[in-house]
Amino acid sequence: MIETRKGMVLPVVVLFALLMGAFIATMSPMGRSTRTRIQNLNKNQGCFFVAQAAYAKLMAEIHRVSWQNRSFATAPYREIGQTILNGDYDLHVENTPGAPDFHMDIYIRSRFSERTQLYFWRVLYRSDLLDISNRHLIIHHAKIRDDEFPATDGREFAAKIDKLLAIRNNNEETGNDLSRKIRTKTNIQDILNIIKSPDPDATNTDEFKTRVAQINTPVIQIPPIEFPSANSEEADTVLVPTPPPDPANPENPSLPAAIPPSAMPPAATQYDPSETLSAAESRDSNFDAYVEEVTRKHMELMETIPVGTYQDNPIVFQEMSKLATLVDVIEGVARGAHDAFDPLSKLAELAGATQSVHSKSIYETALADFSEKADSVEQIYVECMNLIGSIYSNMKIQKPSEPLKPLPPPLPGGD
Repeated sequence: MIETRKGMVLPVVVLFALLMGAFIATMSPMGRSTRTRIQNLNKNQGCFFVAQAAYAKLMAEIHRVSWQNRSFATAPYREIGQTILNGDYDLHVENTPGAPDFHMDIYIRSRFSERTQLYFWRVLYRSDLLDISNRHLIIHHAKIRDDEFPATDGREFAAKIDKLLAIRNNNEETGNDLSRKIRTKTNIQDILNIIKSPDPDATNTDEFKTRVAQINTPVIQIPPIEFPSANSEEADTVLVPTPPPDPANPENPSLPAAIPPSAMPPAATQYDPSETLSAAESRDSNFDAYVEEVTRKHMELMETIPVGTYQDNPIVFQEMSKLATLVDVIEGVARGAHDAFDPLSKLAELAGATQSVHSKSIYETALADFSEKADSVEQIYVECMNLIGSIYSNMKIQKPSEPLKPLPPPLPGGD
């Protein structure tokens, strides 16, 4: 018995070592992923703070002198590689092309810890001697692509902003006009006519498809019921009028004519959402693997390429910036796809149990929303893998030979 116990020590020790190795192998990628996300968040926030500091510095300089003596009064003003808040920035500010006086366009490209981001402001300067605290009104602010930083002037990008603001102003005027018209109406049909609500029967096209189930309920005609007078001997009897005789059923006029079998409607097909739900579950199970693989490949790439070498190659620098952005985005997109998948199981169960048009419509709407988010995750994953391969090729570095994770088949009935 003692020798038997001695023989169990070695297997127990080996099993415990294997379990500890599996635990470490599981927790290590999770720790690296969390660390990478925190680093990316820190880099993005650092770029944003650098850009905001540069913007505040420019506003202070404009506020210090009169508008007529501003640095970009006659030509665009630029600053390249200015250091601030442990980062640096490039600045381009100019009078808004084609706009009245007191309008300016500001481009600030900030860099922090090998992360680059470009921000744009369109600002209106209000010259008011009585109120100096509110002179700068931001008309439009956005984070834009790095390649849109002006080489000489920003006329091309300013035209895009002009078009965007024109659409916004037109929508505002249209909304105000509709609001004034609707305010005087109380009938729902009149309101629908004012906002030009589409006809449900005419919107089943490729450009616009309504997912709301349309149920036509016939108007039921209730025959009048004659009640006897209070002095009638049959005061407790309700008199129901006799229906007129039916020519199709002369034998028993009180019963409607029988419907022939040929006129009976065909039996409805049983709706089974299990196939589409199974396909959606298969796609949902791959999202975490996509995020982990993209994160791991990105870290391997950063460890393989020597620090400070890819900045001299503009193509690789642009690809690295785009890849860093996609790595930041894919986790949030995958989380949104998970959230869209969560209610599908209950909705599919409800649609299969009730077989109602309304339940089916709700399930298919939720399924289409999940499919759209799943397509986004898979597209970002494929784009990240292609970018990583292109960076290895452009840097002439041997890429680790690992196959691309196959994408699951699309949902049945999808586009």
